[in-house]
Amino acid sequence: MQINPDTNVSAYTIRSYAPGKIVVYIPETDKAQVLKNSENQVEDNTLILTNNFIVSPNNLIIDWANTTAHSLEDNDISLISSLNPELVVIGTGKHLHFPDQDILFQFQRQGIGVEIMDTAAACRTYNFLIADGRNVVSALFSIEE
Repeated sequence: MQINPDTNVSAYTIRSYAPGKIVVYIPETDKAQVLKNSENQVEDNTLILTNNFIVSPNNLIIDWANTTAHSLEDNDISLISSLNPELVVIGTGKHLHFPDQDILFQFQRQGIGVEIMDTAAACRTYNFLIADGRNVVSALFSIEE
């Protein structure tokens, strides 16, 4: 699905998503750094990602090695929490999968809200929340083909 571009050019946003790929807009200020550290295809300030990644308005972590929502661990929580979100949106792929309750409680104990949804819904929600000025982090698992 194509998403209409947001006018906020200073934040990482989701431009489109489809099975097997998610296209992320890269702010001009971060473009050189992202290009240097990425083997993914870049075109017109967008990065085509085929792997799982973490995104916030000011950060893009493309080398996130986690494979499923079921396998979220303490180090994933630490990584996500280090971005100081008020809300975490976890996109679990084509279907809804819930992480272990202990993982969700770790976020809640830190005062961080958590929403679990399929990745397509997570992409839309992420863009909506950053357009609203919210400090959100999204952990996105690839949409299976």
